[in-house]
Amino acid sequence: MNTRNLLRTATTMLLCMALMMSACVKEGPAGERGAKGEQGERGATGAQGAQGERGERGERGEQGIPGNAGVMMYVYGERTFTGVTEYSLPLTAEEIENSLIYAYYRQTIYDTWMFANGIGYGAVYEIQSSIYYNEDDESYMFNVFLHKYPGGGYYVNEITWQAFKIIVVPIPEGNIITRSAAPALDFSNYAEVAAYYGLPLD
Repeated sequence: MNTRNLLRTATTMLLCMALMMSACVKEGPAGERGAKGEQGERGATGAQGAQGERGERGERGEQGIPGNAGVMMYVYGERTFTGVTEYSLPLTAEEIENSLIYAYYRQTIYDTWMFANGIGYGAVYEIQSSIYYNEDDESYMFNVFLHKYPGGGYYVNEITWQAFKIIVVPIPEGNIITRSAAPALDFSNYAEVAAYYGLPLD
């Protein structure tokens, strides 16, 4: 065997021995985990980035409950009459058509406001009211009729009302023009109505 072949044979044997030794090595058990190192110092805060684009506008919220904006109250002085009387109503046809209108009276012998509709105080007369257009004055009038109760017919006794009030409540736009647009109030109770709309109690 020449020298070249001898070297080749020796090299091959050494490689085989190395492979056999590496195959026989077994991995030992894992050692315990070392203690956690101390936290490093916090780095400096970077420069603030450019402001992003403005987001889309959100949906509009629901309409809130209406306040007393636009509510008007007309006050009339003492009046003595028999059976029927009327009060000038400074409103246009459109305002009347788009408003809820309520009236109250104060009779001289009673220190309280009464609803000018239905059975009057003391149950001796019934009140009916209406609104009509007076062509002579070119204005609207609030008419009050007193009928005997019970029995009907004009109430013929003379009475005196110390004062009279007409409250005009605009109906919010979009509502059906009916009494269903009115809030859940006892409109025969003037104190409750005045408190709700922010009107004077006296």
